Amino acid sequence: MRLKTSVEKIEKNKVKMKVEVPNELFKEDVEKAYEKLSKSLKIPGFRKGKIPKKIIDTKVGQDYVFKEALRESLLKYYYQSVLETKIRPIDQPEIKIGEIKKEKPLKFEAKVLVEPEVVLKKYKGIELKKRVARVGKKEIQSQIERLRNQFAKLEEDKSNIIKNESVVLMDFDCYINDKLIKENSGGDYLLQVGSGFLFGEKEKELIGMKIGDEKQIGIAYPEDFINKKIAGKKAIYHIKIKEIKKKILPEVNDEFAKMVGGFKNLDKLKKYYREEIKKGKKENIESLNRVKILEELVKSNPIDIPEVMIENQGRRLINNFKQNLEKQGSSLEEFLRVTNQNENILEKRYKDRAELEIRHRLILDAIAEKENIKVSDKEIDVEARRISSYASDKMEDVYNYYSEGIGKIDLRLELRRKKTLNFLINNAKIV
Repeated sequence: MRLKTSVEKIEKNKVKMKVEVPNELFKEDVEKAYEKLSKSLKIPGFRKGKIPKKIIDTKVGQDYVFKEALRESLLKYYYQSVLETKIRPIDQPEIKIGEIKKEKPLKFEAKVLVEPEVVLKKYKGIELKKRVARVGKKEIQSQIERLRNQFAKLEEDKSNIIKNESVVLMDFDCYINDKLIKENSGGDYLLQVGSGFLFGEKEKELIGMKIGDEKQIGIAYPEDFINKKIAGKKAIYHIKIKEIKKKILPEVNDEFAKMVGGFKNLDKLKKYYREEIKKGKKENIESLNRVKILEELVKSNPIDIPEVMIENQGRRLINNFKQNLEKQGSSLEEFLRVTNQNENILEKRYKDRAELEIRHRLILDAIAEKENIKVSDKEIDVEARRISSYASDKMEDVYNYYSEGIGKIDLRLELRRKKTLNFLINNAKIV
């Protein structure tokens, strides 16, 4: 049974809903309230669950029964009226209930902040730079060289002298202010000299050393170094060389192609990398186009967003971040300590991100409405199955979440925004 609802704009981004609940509906909630009170009240001479309505009215008053019914049902009616009127609240409502009379409809008013109205200006014909996903021979060769290194064999270097690209087994101890830093020290560590992975440019100082040689290397770390424990400090590394090896790279031929991936021949391997590189470049071009489209939409379609909307979204983003850290066995406090940040910096960053996300969402939703862009149940089902395929033992639960209720609503909106972005790219001006 539908509610009788009207919406009136009372000020900027705020509306007043007048809601009338048919007596037949509210009557059912009143009956439930009587049943609940009959089971909870203690009245001499009456068993719980068997107390007549008249006795309950005498004991607590009919107004109290109505209040109990409202406590259980008011928000239900509010959300039903929100769905029926299609308003989009962004904060908790201020609800004022009218006089409640037996056998009369329940009436209430709800004042609530809603999403700002988007007045679309320019969104078609956005200029995008023409980009072509070309793949050069050097790019393919680079991938093959990477494979050669992965399948390389290590052999003892009989020259016993470290050269660039030699692979050495070594021990090293890290000292800062003559104090040993165990977490930055290592034993039996295998390093390819010149990779820059461990000592950066200083690895060149290992060239010319022999097995058994020892050396000290000093490294001054910048203030913004990722490891805050040694950031801005000078470390002295005591190094001892234990073994020197050289890489023996496999020859690039048809046998190599079969060994690394079961390809029929070398041409098939090269074709595979050409397609993979091209695919990656196309995805990168699409990503750049989406970023450009969103930037231009924000510039061309200004929106005055209520502060509470940004704050709520910012809190949601931070909570999601905290939950992800906890899943990884960490915490927000640990993250802030390691990255040398405080909560104010984090909140500012997420607040800026929240505002941008809201602008993107509001504009894309407005365009989707205007262009009548829709998402079918079949498209939702396909995406729900794709998402759930990554959930292993919880696959069915994830699929069910995205196939009904709020999960399905959110997924439909997300897919519609993606389709809207594709629509804008297809209607862009390539220059």
